[in-house]
Amino acid sequence: MDEDQGPSQIVPQPRAAWSASRMAAGAKRLFFTREGLIGDYDYAFLFKPNLPFMKKSVHASPFFGLNDRMPLVLALLLGFQHALAMLAGLITPPIIMSGSGGVNLPQETQQYLVSASLIVSGILSIIQITRFNIYRTPYYIGTGLISVVGMSFTIIPVAGGVFEQMYNNGYCPVAEDGTRLACPDAYGALLGTAACCALLQILIAFVPPKILLRLVPPIVTGPTIMLIGVKLIQTGFKDWSGGSGCYQPTSDFFAVCPNVGAPNALPWGSAEYLGLGFSVFLTIILSERFGSPIMKSCSVVVGLLVGCIIAAATGYFDDSGITNAPVASFVWVHTFKLTVYGPLVLPMLSVYIICACEAIGDITASCDVSKVETEGPIYESRVQGGVLADGLNGVLAALMTITPMSCFAQNNGVIALTRCANRTAGYCACFFLIVMGIFAKFAASLVAIPKPVLGGMTTFLFTAVAVSGVSVIARGVPFTRRNRFILTAGFSVGYGATLVPTYFDHVFTYSGSNTALRGFMDAIQIVMESGFVVTAILCMILNLVLNEEIEDDDDVKTVQQIDATEGSIERQQSKEAEDTVRSKEAAAEEASDWQWLEEQLSPEALEWVNHENNLTVDTLDALPNTEALRDGLLELADSDVRNPDFWMAGPLFRLRKSATNQHGILERGERAPSGSVDQWRQVIDIEELGRAEDKEFDFYNYNFGSTVLGQEGSRLLVQLSNAGSDLIEIREVDGETGEVVADGFSTGPGHTTAAWLDQDHILIIHALTGGPTNAIGWPTTAYIWERGTPLEEATPVHSALTTDSLYTASNYGARDSHRGLIKRYVDYSTIIHYLVSLDGTVEEVPLPTAVTMTPPDVQTGRHLILALAQASVVNGTELPPGTVLAYDMEATDEPADSRTTIVHVPKENEFNPDIIVDGMRASHSRVYLTTTIEGRERRLVLEYDTPSWRLVRTTPTGDGLHAAVIASDRYTDDVVMSESGYLQPAKFWLENVDNESQHVLHEQTAVFNSDDFVATRGVAESKDGTLIDYLLLAPVESSHPAGELPVLVTGYGGFGITVTTGYLSFFVGGVAIVPWFEAGGALVVAYIRGGGERGDAWHQSAVRENRQRSYDDFIAIAEKLVADGLTVPEHMGVFGASHGGLLASVMGTQRPDLFGAVVADVPMTDMLRYHLMGSGAVWVDEYGHPDDPEMEPILRAYSPFHNVKEGTEYPPFLATISTTDDRVGPGHARKLIAKLKEVGSADAFLYEDRSGGHTVSDPFRNAALLARRMAFFIHYLM
Repeated sequence: MDEDQGPSQIVPQPRAAWSASRMAAGAKRLFFTREGLIGDYDYAFLFKPNLPFMKKSVHASPFFGLNDRMPLVLALLLGFQHALAMLAGLITPPIIMSGSGGVNLPQETQQYLVSASLIVSGILSIIQITRFNIYRTPYYIGTGLISVVGMSFTIIPVAGGVFEQMYNNGYCPVAEDGTRLACPDAYGALLGTAACCALLQILIAFVPPKILLRLVPPIVTGPTIMLIGVKLIQTGFKDWSGGSGCYQPTSDFFAVCPNVGAPNALPWGSAEYLGLGFSVFLTIILSERFGSPIMKSCSVVVGLLVGCIIAAATGYFDDSGITNAPVASFVWVHTFKLTVYGPLVLPMLSVYIICACEAIGDITASCDVSKVETEGPIYESRVQGGVLADGLNGVLAALMTITPMSCFAQNNGVIALTRCANRTAGYCACFFLIVMGIFAKFAASLVAIPKPVLGGMTTFLFTAVAVSGVSVIARGVPFTRRNRFILTAGFSVGYGATLVPTYFDHVFTYSGSNTALRGFMDAIQIVMESGFVVTAILCMILNLVLNEEIEDDDDVKTVQQIDATEGSIERQQSKEAEDTVRSKEAAAEEASDWQWLEEQLSPEALEWVNHENNLTVDTLDALPNTEALRDGLLELADSDVRNPDFWMAGPLFRLRKSATNQHGILERGERAPSGSVDQWRQVIDIEELGRAEDKEFDFYNYNFGSTVLGQEGSRLLVQLSNAGSDLIEIREVDGETGEVVADGFSTGPGHTTAAWLDQDHILIIHALTGGPTNAIGWPTTAYIWERGTPLEEATPVHSALTTDSLYTASNYGARDSHRGLIKRYVDYSTIIHYLVSLDGTVEEVPLPTAVTMTPPDVQTGRHLILALAQASVVNGTELPPGTVLAYDMEATDEPADSRTTIVHVPKENEFNPDIIVDGMRASHSRVYLTTTIEGRERRLVLEYDTPSWRLVRTTPTGDGLHAAVIASDRYTDDVVMSESGYLQPAKFWLENVDNESQHVLHEQTAVFNSDDFVATRGVAESKDGTLIDYLLLAPVESSHPAGELPVLVTGYGGFGITVTTGYLSFFVGGVAIVPWFEAGGALVVAYIRGGGERGDAWHQSAVRENRQRSYDDFIAIAEKLVADGLTVPEHMGVFGASHGGLLASVMGTQRPDLFGAVVADVPMTDMLRYHLMGSGAVWVDEYGHPDDPEMEPILRAYSPFHNVKEGTEYPPFLATISTTDDRVGPGHARKLIAKLKEVGSADAFLYEDRSGGHTVSDPFRNAALLARRMAFFIHYLM
């Protein structure tokens, strides 16, 4: 993962080393490439108005997460949009508090305060967005979101009341005629008191949000915020009518509005002023209805602009202040004497309590629109950091001459509207705010806005505050009788104090010389005359003392039921409905446990992963043999122990990897007349191609034969996976030169399959340009794509159902048949085949659908080969499972029934356990089967001899070995064979059918002494009496005490997949198992039910409701190893990958007493949510659906995540996964380790690599990870 795509920092994260070249490359990408500068964003979307005659957009703009890379121009543009959205809210408080409605400061001071407000907001917003860790503590400063800050409107009514009192008691000067003079000391007192009281919010930050919201719930904050808005509307409406100073004239200077010296001054309430304010109000409404996204997000600013233009055109705009203003400004150009005004302390403390509660709501909303978690420890950490930053910002703002600043809610609307939560845009917004503030002329123009224009805007803005309070009440306060009573009591006094604030003037009067007493009386007066404070206190007290009564809910429900049904419903029915709701809520709460870790690229989850990775690395790398194990694996990676992959598709191809080229080089063999390979010629270097495109490409070999054009292999559709993902990109490559074809067939990443029809047409299944997909995002539409045309214009020819599991494309035939083959997987045991012609004609192949999955397609030059998964009737004959059929695709003149012939009918107890991997292959005229009878393997070669098939030969495989055809094609009968065993390295050879010659292609290097080990087969009796085979690979002479042999047990037992016999196969960890052998350890491979070892019936016997049979089989083997005196649980470990990772996790949670250590690689662990992660939704045929009421308790019974319990001692666990694993998803491994740690398991480790996909534990690619895994086992089991 690129560093600039990483999460916001919660724990230290490894970063790429700095270098000048890296910086230069980054700058070049940012400033000199289209991707870095402007990207592919639809900029017109931001500016396109919503006019009635215009066509609405049919697609949403892309979403930019917190740390996604985004184009520079877009970041600046959206940052400017954020700044505009904040502008009205930032300028309103300083204008009101410093103007005639506040402390009557001179115009130049008012201009300064507006400038300072913009600058300080930009600076303090950076703190919130950046997010800093407090050294050596779990606490943070900032949210790490676009949590911009601005002056809290909550301070305005408090400041207004205090300033009113200060003028009345002589603290502020008043002229003889009653005119209130400038009072900078009052503003300084406000700042000083705010700075001191901000300490309360700093303390509140360390109170868990749940506790704080319990003390100050929505029934308190909702009415409080609503009354703040109501009080502010009064100020806005006064300005709308001409100005608050001339609302009740105190001198000749304010006889007209805004004063006698203003241009075209008029009496307060004149129609002209009302019209100016209404122009602003109307513009805001029109912007919302018809405006573009940018206009909507800053509609109040648009309204101000229109109002100012109208005011200037009609002579009501005074620009003298702009002319006289300096060009630049900054904080501290004007300063104020900081003091603490005693009567202000209590109201100011209430302001910070409300600000803290508001901040929690705003941060939650920011998390929601930013698509990050709104629950869990990371969310709570964001809230804590945000509230703490607000508290600190309160102090810093006061020191920079600005009243308290808190999180703004306005920008959440911008994020939702533009789908941009990117912090880069947030930083750009801060930049624009600071620049706006420094440019003093801009601030002067804002101060010069005529009062009616300002009033039209602020009335709307302040009403939005009141509405947000209503929203808090509506969303968070059930309308029970108790709650209605609390609201009524709170509003009765609060509204009264808001509408008639002087009601308390004559209650606590004091004119003595005791200044402390007078200050206390003044404080009480301010509190009692601040309606929102009274409401907050009263609602809080009543909420604590009044109990919720059960009948309240029933009364409310009954009223609702009467309204809905015009009749009454019995109380018992209501109670049952209530219990049902509570039960569902409890289930939902349980289901969300650690659910935030499921999001693959969630910044919060990745922050947690970084922390766990660091703990795992620190612990496992400190083990004494980890480094030596890693060095040994790196040495093995550079040896011939690594086998190449071979394919035949006309030419012979191989993919060769090495320690210096981990992604491989695709080569083709040049054949001599004898059939041997004279030399290998490079086709394409996958690693070099990845570097050229700045990606981590791996070669994806699905259906390789269909991606090579013709027998000559002149063109290839190279399939590429980035960072191990299941998303595939396609590049057309010239088979001779190895160059990517200019303007050739090419796609971006997607779940795509493609096959040649001819040189200018391919059959492609994709959803890259939209279109339906199945439950896991795989496409369900097939197209014919013609060369030279955009993919969007490809012709759709066939569709699957969105409920299907898989849908793939290939082609068929030994010549240019111009026909494709589609396989529609209804589920993984029901497959329907379709033939596609070049003209788009599609016909279903009349074959049984209950067939075994065999990727890739098995074809001869004219036959499609398949094997029955269930007994079926074919041409009137009932055939057993495992029967191999051939469908003649060339005999188009023959009836469909006669085109199907029988290739092989299995004998009793004959199975093809490796059919999914290499147990069934075909060449031009032959079919190759690898079957077992009574556990003995044999290879069958069958040939088509019109009109039937004949057996050419049968070859037994040696004991303990597995041999099969691993590469063949439809053009010749040459094949590539392989043979290997657990103790015999693999050998690969090319077999020429014409002269029956064999040409060795590769011989694997032996890396341990096979003579030191012995392989024996054993049998254990499972819980239901079924006999289960296993293989024991143990040292001939053990260096460990008798009965304490360290043993690793592995298996799979799912999807009909067999644990294939092979030298250092991936099932046993590849070369990573070598250090275990060298340390004297033994290996056991369990052939449990659910796999394919004894055919499809063996598989089907342990699916869905019978899954526990697999685990009973595995437990029976482990118990037998102990009972036989071979080992003890303390020295026995279990490991597995993918479905085998689920197996290992079940063993560790179901029988923690039986195993001493567990490694679960790319596992599934939450079987109640597996269908919501990765590709799990298409596996319900294997596991059953969690929403099925009959399957839910079965899945829960073995689900590892749900069976981690308090008070149980679990063996050490290590879960390994990759962030890019989109097959099972990283959430399973994360959640299991989190749950284990939650219940106190000390030795639970997670390591999540950033790349690698579902094959992250490739020992050749990830020696460090596999070294840690083996060091883990050696440490805990030996």
